[in-house]
Amino acid sequence: MEDGRIDENMLALSIGLTTTGVYGLARAANSEQWYRNIILHDSLYSCEQLLEFVYPELAKQNSWKLPVWYYISKSNMKSELAEEKAPHSYTEIVTESTIKRNRSAIGERTAWEVWTQEKDNLMKAIRLLGCMPEEKIDVNQYRSILQAIFTENNNILSSLDSPNRSNLHRMIRIYDFLEYGQKKTP
Repeated sequence: MEDGRIDENMLALSIGLTTTGVYGLARAANSEQWYRNIILHDSLYSCEQLLEFVYPELAKQNSWKLPVWYYISKSNMKSELAEEKAPHSYTEIVTESTIKRNRSAIGERTAWEVWTQEKDNLMKAIRLLGCMPEEKIDVNQYRSILQAIFTENNNILSSLDSPNRSNLHRMIRIYDFLEYGQKKTP
């Protein structure tokens, strides 16, 4: 290369896939990072970039069950695919049968009461909190619960076994819908 401004001893060339281009960005975030960002807001990428390049492939890999209302509400672009696939009712996230199955364990307690009474048994707390009837959830308290869980271990999703990870995913989908989705859902 003939350029006097560049010292040939300092030049490095790389051949391969970029991690910041469109192709690289589409693979830059995994589902753990996608979920965690809704609580910790720690992504290096904008909501527009994540919706446009990451969401289509990641959502497909996750059976279209990714929380997406946070990204829609924070984005300056419209994503018809994300809005179409997003849950439009609470029962799309937590079914009536799931609520009934856990009714006796939850009793009359609110989400906050379940958390304060069960947080020493984190897996039980997460299981119950992912099965709460909508009317027992105060979204601000629910956010505080999720922040406490992630503050304790910001990589908790990668350390959980599959059933517990699914329960925590459901909690985040509940929060995403209640905090960001209901404002856009008719």
